[in-house]
Amino acid sequence: MASVARASAERQSAAGVLSTLVIVTLVLILASQGRKSRAELPTTPPAPSVSLAVDHTAPLSVTIVAGNRNDKSIVDLSHDGAQAVSITLPSTWKIREVRHAALIDLRSGPDENGRTIWSIPPKATVSFEAPERISSIRITNPTKVPLQIALTLLDLATGKKDETSILLKDAPATIP
Repeated sequence: MASVARASAERQSAAGVLSTLVIVTLVLILASQGRKSRAELPTTPPAPSVSLAVDHTAPLSVTIVAGNRNDKSIVDLSHDGAQAVSITLPSTWKIREVRHAALIDLRSGPDENGRTIWSIPPKATVSFEAPERISSIRITNPTKVPLQIALTLLDLATGKKDETSILLKDAPATIP
């Protein structure tokens, strides 16, 4: 009787080891199906850093809100100045909308580097369509008068929001 009990225990132990091996094998197979090699993973190049220059005569706050979706952006620029402000932007940005000012009060022209200088009226908000996804913005303050920049980057696909605020005086800065 003892030999029958021992044989039964050995069979149960062997069955337990076998079922554990089957489960481990299934887990490894399923895990390997979910993985892709680096060569198979889609690669997204880093978004370019966009360069802007803000020319003003008195301390100023500029607000930039960039909403990114796929490979394009909608960028709203506004300022709190009492005078028009010149902002140099990539020439590929196209105007979408002007708020708090008449369209006729908005002026633009080329600079020597092929970019566009926009004269934005006091307290106005101007919306642009940019053909690139914006991950950071390089700001230049050529007048050296204090300039506060508040930048909000929105990823419209994921809902992610990044906010940054800086004070510029002398050297250009890239944010975020």
